[in-house]
Amino acid sequence: MASLDISSLFFTRDLLNIYYEQLDIDHNARKKIIKFADPLDYAYQSPNQITTIKTEDDSFDQCVLTYKSAQNYYQSEKVRILRGPEEAEKVRLSDEPFQDGFVPIEEYNMKRDKWRAYKYDVAFKCNWLKFTQNKELARALLDTGRSRIVSRRRAEWSRTNSKFLMIIREDLRRRGVD
Repeated sequence: MASLDISSLFFTRDLLNIYYEQLDIDHNARKKIIKFADPLDYAYQSPNQITTIKTEDDSFDQCVLTYKSAQNYYQSEKVRILRGPEEAEKVRLSDEPFQDGFVPIEEYNMKRDKWRAYKYDVAFKCNWLKFTQNKELARALLDTGRSRIVSRRRAEWSRTNSKFLMIIREDLRRRGVD
């Protein structure tokens, strides 16, 4: 990977695959399987795991937002785009972000294209923030060495998330994170 600051990129499925293909992965090493409650899991929760600064559209006031997990961030952003900021705030604070981030199919279908344009970028950003803002989580990711990271689930989105983790791991290594 080039010395480009990947946090400033807008991630799409194509860009994800371009960066993934450039990784130096040891396919002979034992793969790291992400299990439930593993710090690498997207649903892993810890206090103030992710912090962002949000600017209010009308007033340009800024406020600090914290999220318990990458899943809270991802689901909150999905709901913000599909249902609005009030519903997104509930998901941000939720102990069950996957459940509380559910959007009825009728509503989802109305704004599906808008969400699809952002979902890869949101998934990358929430993972990138999780591992760049938490030294112990970054260490857990770096401790996987150059092995392939595999999710406990066999869904397409789990494979996508595993690719993001390996890209972020390489970025942390390049930045010299301890």
